[in-house]
Amino acid sequence: MTTETTTAKNDRDIVWIASAATAVALGTVFASNQAVSRDANGFVFHISAWTILAFAIGAAIGVAYWKIVAMNWDGKASPLLRVASFVLLLVGIGAFLSPLRFLPTDQFPDVAKGLGMDVIVLSLLGLLMWRVFTYFGKDEGTVDANKSKPDSDSDTK
Repeated sequence: MTTETTTAKNDRDIVWIASAATAVALGTVFASNQAVSRDANGFVFHISAWTILAFAIGAAIGVAYWKIVAMNWDGKASPLLRVASFVLLLVGIGAFLSPLRFLPTDQFPDVAKGLGMDVIVLSLLGLLMWRVFTYFGKDEGTVDANKSKPDSDSDTK
């Protein structure tokens, strides 16, 4: 097996794993949001055909997202990928905020402070990860650029 076919197979495997994981995660988020309700005793899960449909919709969104990513695997983000990523971000924010619908109004200020701290910590973590990845990516690009340059000594000989 050549290096190109091994790399292509590895890329397909990564997309398949990410697609399956995202499908299960989004399916679970959609299904749990559909099934949960509040009654006099607290929270209750009512699993029904709608719950299964919600899981299927969430899973389909996850698979579709990774199909779009696979189409743009060369590193150039198309407008479709940008829109799909933005929609996925909104779904994540919605899932993060969806439990607020069950919150009593007198507890909202305390929970809002906690959520604000969560947003700050997650944003700082994302910034840190982005900086680390760009730092290592910059080094990798420098190494690749040096490999592609012809040796100046060999040109003069």
